[in-house]
Amino acid sequence: MHRPPRVRFAPAPTGRLHLGGARTALVNALFARARGGTLVLRIEDTDPERNLPGADEAIEEDLLWLGIVPDEGPTEGGAFGPYRQSERGPVYGGAFEALRAAGRLYPCWCGPEARAESGCPGGCGGLAEGERERRLAREPAVPAWRFRLGEQREVADLLRGRVSFRGAPAPDPVVLRPGGRPTFLFACAVDDAEMKITHVIRGEDHLPNAWKQEQIQRALGREPPQWLHLPLVLGPDGAPLSKRHGSTAIGDLRDRGVPWEAVVMALAHLGWTPPRVEPGRDPWPELAARFRPERLSRSQPVYDEGRLLHLSGRWLRALPPEELARRSAELAGFRDRFGGSVPPWWGELLAVCVLSRATLGEAAALAWEILEAEPRRADGGGEILDAWLRHWPESGLPGAEDFKRLSARVAEEAGAAGRALFHPLRLALTGREAGPALAVLAPLLDRAAQDPPRGRRVRSCRERIAAALGAR
Repeated sequence: MHRPPRVRFAPAPTGRLHLGGARTALVNALFARARGGTLVLRIEDTDPERNLPGADEAIEEDLLWLGIVPDEGPTEGGAFGPYRQSERGPVYGGAFEALRAAGRLYPCWCGPEARAESGCPGGCGGLAEGERERRLAREPAVPAWRFRLGEQREVADLLRGRVSFRGAPAPDPVVLRPGGRPTFLFACAVDDAEMKITHVIRGEDHLPNAWKQEQIQRALGREPPQWLHLPLVLGPDGAPLSKRHGSTAIGDLRDRGVPWEAVVMALAHLGWTPPRVEPGRDPWPELAARFRPERLSRSQPVYDEGRLLHLSGRWLRALPPEELARRSAELAGFRDRFGGSVPPWWGELLAVCVLSRATLGEAAALAWEILEAEPRRADGGGEILDAWLRHWPESGLPGAEDFKRLSARVAEEAGAAGRALFHPLRLALTGREAGPALAVLAPLLDRAAQDPPRGRRVRSCRERIAAALGAR
């Protein structure tokens, strides 16, 4: 009988969610959606020295922004909680006692440096049971506890087949530190068993842990999950993806105004060939319908920021003006500029600006620069500007067709066309050598002057032309 899968994404709250972690979360979410399964969010916070306050909430917020909605987790709850490891002490205590009763644990008095370098140089695992008990009773130092590994030295991986670790050093792993705190390896093994996780999908850096965790789970009388270890994401230089490769935190991309849909598609391209999704559509239904874990690549994918920005621009240009306006209000640099009420022309201005920008943040910055631009006067452009000013309606231009008719009148009177006709006007209206099409931009500037953001003033086109004529 087919059992719907249970997968988990288990980040440590040591910082913001980065592209590598988000890619792992994406694959877990697609695996669950494609098979009608359950996605569990578990916060692995057993290392308090490294945890950052609020990081777990920020991670969940970034996941939700990407459309990755856990079915169970710290916020959602569920039948297998708590979902923060720091709250699961009794669970680990029970597993510890079960393994100790089964004879699979032994105390280790070696210091932390020795444990890290040599495994167990003091030969703690070879002590007779009576000697261990006498030493526990007489020595004040609290020992660590190790799990005695069996002969198994391989693991089956859905992406790689059977992987052997017989030639690698394999000291018995510590499961409990001297202070009683469980190690990462032990806590994960216990939680995956207790939460009935059927498939563990994570980065390949955890592959050497899998066979040890599998032994712990079998010693607890549990069937281990199936494993799928994803190749790590590389930067363009072939090194593991990190901050030096640019904005790799999901929160940074969000703050820049990269559409979440573009981020999801860029993540889907890391080690998979996803279906084509038309910009403007929710990518999740099509990605989930086509996702097959066996189609994932075993090669390490390379993150391409150029691809992300290309997707970002395409998605922005497909969004309607009102959606651009709504999303821009969520950007840190723009959410307070309108006093809580975004004027109706703002989304249309953004729709013009995204034609030449890759992120909504860049488009919003360009739009705001144009609104506040200082008019400039082109060399020898005074006569052309005089003609524009004489014909420009006092009440402003209603739309693009009106601009075209106005342009025809000015061109006929001034005997000018092309750059000679429009370049002086562009400098006067925007202060820039290039920018959005004037036929669309000029009417929007007049609308903005008539309905400016609260507490601000926007100059009309006539005012800008007049100011440019007066400039030296």
